[in-house]
Amino acid sequence: MIETARLRLTPFSRADFDVFVDQMLTDQSVVEHYHSYRGKTDLALIRRQAEEDFWEHFEESRIDYGLEIFAIHRKDDDEGFVGWAGLLHTPLTETYGGHELQYMISGDTSGRGYATEAAQAVLLHMTAA
Repeated sequence: MIETARLRLTPFSRADFDVFVDQMLTDQSVVEHYHSYRGKTDLALIRRQAEEDFWEHFEESRIDYGLEIFAIHRKDDDEGFVGWAGLLHTPLTETYGGHELQYMISGDTSGRGYATEAAQAVLLHMTAA
């Protein structure tokens, strides 16, 4: 677990994935930046696509490369899931020689600096490991 002034980051679990899909991938303000999810409303189809796009990718990066994706929660709210952040192995890793820092923040918490705070914590944690 990683803690910052306002956030608690924990390894991204299956339960976190379910909340992520239900809350964030159905929020049009979030998926406007992810063209393959824009305008989709069928939760079963969204969930199937997210399995490949997110869950399998997270697990591959974790198992094959020792990288971690963290669920981001507000420290003052036990149910306060606000997104995820972590390092991932992507096709660009081979081209540029480094893993990619990625994150996704819920629409209702966007603009509060959570992504910056979480990204900084992830980078410090992963470089210290």
